[in-house]
Amino acid sequence: MKKTDTIAAIATALGESGIGIIRISGEDAIGIADKIFSGSKSLREVDSHTINYGHVYFGDEIIDEVLVMLMKAPRTFTGEDTVEINCHGGILILEKVLHAVLKSGARLALPGEFTKRAFLNGKMDLSQAEAVIDIIEAKNDLALKAGIRQLSGALTENIKTIRAKILEQIAFIEAALDDPEHYSLDGYSVKLRKIVKKLITRIEYLQKSFKDGSIIREGINTVIIGKPNAGKSSILNLLSRSDRAIVTDIAGTTRDTLTENIKLSGISLNITDTAGIRETDDVVESIGVKKAIEASNNADLNLVVIDGLLPLDGEDISLLESVKDKQAIILINKSDKELKVSAHDIRKYSDKDVIIFSAKDNTGVDELENMMSVAKLNYDVNPEIGKMYFEKLVKYKPEAAEYLADYYYNKKDEANYEKWTKYGAERGVVELMFNLGLFYDEKNRLVESEYWYKKGQEKGHENSEFNLAIIYGKEEKYKEAEEIWKKIGREGSGIYNMAIYYETKKNYDEAEKLYKKVIESGDIDGYYGLGNMYRNLKKFDEAEKILKIGVEKGEFKAIYLLANLYLDKLDYPNARKYFLINASSDANSAYHVGVTYEMEENYTEARKWYQKALSMGMSELEERLEEIRNKKDKIKYKYTEGDKIREDESGKVPGTELYY
Repeated sequence: MKKTDTIAAIATALGESGIGIIRISGEDAIGIADKIFSGSKSLREVDSHTINYGHVYFGDEIIDEVLVMLMKAPRTFTGEDTVEINCHGGILILEKVLHAVLKSGARLALPGEFTKRAFLNGKMDLSQAEAVIDIIEAKNDLALKAGIRQLSGALTENIKTIRAKILEQIAFIEAALDDPEHYSLDGYSVKLRKIVKKLITRIEYLQKSFKDGSIIREGINTVIIGKPNAGKSSILNLLSRSDRAIVTDIAGTTRDTLTENIKLSGISLNITDTAGIRETDDVVESIGVKKAIEASNNADLNLVVIDGLLPLDGEDISLLESVKDKQAIILINKSDKELKVSAHDIRKYSDKDVIIFSAKDNTGVDELENMMSVAKLNYDVNPEIGKMYFEKLVKYKPEAAEYLADYYYNKKDEANYEKWTKYGAERGVVELMFNLGLFYDEKNRLVESEYWYKKGQEKGHENSEFNLAIIYGKEEKYKEAEEIWKKIGREGSGIYNMAIYYETKKNYDEAEKLYKKVIESGDIDGYYGLGNMYRNLKKFDEAEKILKIGVEKGEFKAIYLLANLYLDKLDYPNARKYFLINASSDANSAYHVGVTYEMEENYTEARKWYQKALSMGMSELEERLEEIRNKKDKIKYKYTEGDKIREDESGKVPGTELYY
C-alpha cells in the first residue's frame, strides 16, 4: 500500500468556546502527536480508542492542558490512524496547537480532505461523502434528518438493490444462452418487461427524490406575486419580521425582486417579493414585471396576493389562472377594512386554498404559516415526514386530520382512516363529515352514515345533502329523499338513484318506471340505466332500442354499453362499430376492438389494437399479445343474404367479397 502523508486541521468552528479539537490523520499521526504530547504514557504505548490526559508542548513551552483521543486504523472515520487533541476553545490556543502539529511533520489538510480519505479508504461511498456536507450545512431539522439518513447508507442500499436485480437478469440470460437444456427463455420477455418496468419506476423515484432533497436542504422557493399596491412587500416584512422591503401607498414601488430566508415549522423558506404584475409602458417597471413572472414560474410555492378592497378584475383573474397548475395559496389582503372580494369569488376561478389576510393587523398569519408548513408542502413528496408534522399540527388545526386520514387511506388502514376522519368531523371539518358518511355508507352502516351526512347538510355541504337523499332511498324514506332532490334542483339524479335502488332489490317494474321518468325529465343518464337493466335481464332487443336512442342523444356510457351488448350477442361487426367510436382516446374501447378481431380469428388486426391499448396504459395486455403473437389469420369472405350479412371461408359463394 502506498504511504500517505499525515494531515491535520482544526476540526471545530473557529470562535471562542469551551472546547476546540485538532484532528490529525495518517500513518504518522500517532508519532507526530507523541512529539508534542506529555502524559503518563507515550501515545505509542496506549490502547486504541482511549482518552489520555496530559499537556501539549512546543519546545519547552506548555501550550495547553489537553485530552487526547487516540484511534488506530481501520476503526476510524478516515480508515487511517487518527488523533484528536481536545484543547480549550480559544482561537489563539487552537492556532498554536495546530502550528506545533504542523511543525512536527503534518501537513495542513485541504477542505474536505478528511472525508475524501474516508471515501478513498472505503469507509463510505460517494453518496455518504456528499451527506457529510449536507449535515454540516443543514439549515433546518428536515435537512439534518435527510443528511443523517443518507449518511447511514439508505441511498446506497437502494442503488445496490437495483444493481443486484439487473445483474440477476443478465446472469439468467447468459445461463440460458450457454445451457438451453436447463434454462429456457420461452415467455421470458414478458417477465423481463415487468421486472424492467419496476426497476424504471424505482429509478424514476430516486430521480424525483433529488428535487425533494434540494427543497429540504435549501428551502422552499416561495414567491409573492400580485398587482401593484396589493400589499406584497408588507407581507414580506411581516413574515420576515423586519422592514426589508420599502412600503408606500404608491403603486409600483417595488421594481425588482427581494429575497428573505425564514424558518417555518422545521423548514427554510426563501421568500421573494416581486414587482406588481400589470400592463405598463414604463421600461424599468416592465423589466420588474418580467422578472416577477419568471420567478413565479420557477417557484416551488406562489403566494398570490389579491387586493381585497377592489373587486376582481381581468388582471386578478389572469394571476389566478397563471397558478392553476402550480403549488399556490391565495391571500385576500387588507381584511382590516371592508372587503369587496370573498373566498367564494376566488373559487370561481381557482381551487387553491384561500386565506383572509391583513398584513396590517396580522390577521391570517397563523393560518398561512400552518398552510406553508412542511407537512402540507411536502406531504406528496414524503408522506412519512408529512404525517409526523400533521400529528403535531392536528391538536391546534383539526383540518390536519384530513391529511392524516388520506395517509391511512392510501395505506389501506381502515381503522386509522376512520379514527382521523371522525376526529376531524367531530371538530367541525365539513369535508370529513362527508367522508365519514361515505365510509359508513360503503360499510352499509346506514344509521351512522345518515347521521354524518345530516351534519354535513347542516353546514351547507351540497354533496352531503345529495348523498343523504340516496341514504333515504336505501332506507325507503322516499318522501324525505324527494324533498331533498327538489330542494337542490337535482330531481332527475335523485329519481335515477332510487331507480338503481329498486333494481338492486329486483323490483324491476318500479325501477323501469323511474328510469323512464328520468328520461322524461331530460336526463340522458336514464337511457344508460334502463338499457343496462334490460341487458342484465337479457332483454336484448329492448336494450338495443333504448341504447341506440341514448347514443343519438350523446350519452357516452350508452355507446360503450351498446357495444358490449352486441359483444354479448356475438355480433362482432356491430360491437366493433360502437367500440371504434371512442377507440382513439379510450384504452378500454381500443382493447375491445382487438377482442372482436381476435374472436373472428383476425389476429393481425387484434394485435394492432391490443398494441394501441397497451400504449395507452393497459400494461396487462403484454401477456395477451405474447399469446397471439404467432397465430395466423383465418381468411373469411362475406356475402349478403336478404338483409343479413353471412360469412364463408371458401370464397366460392356467388357475390362474395373479401372480408379479411
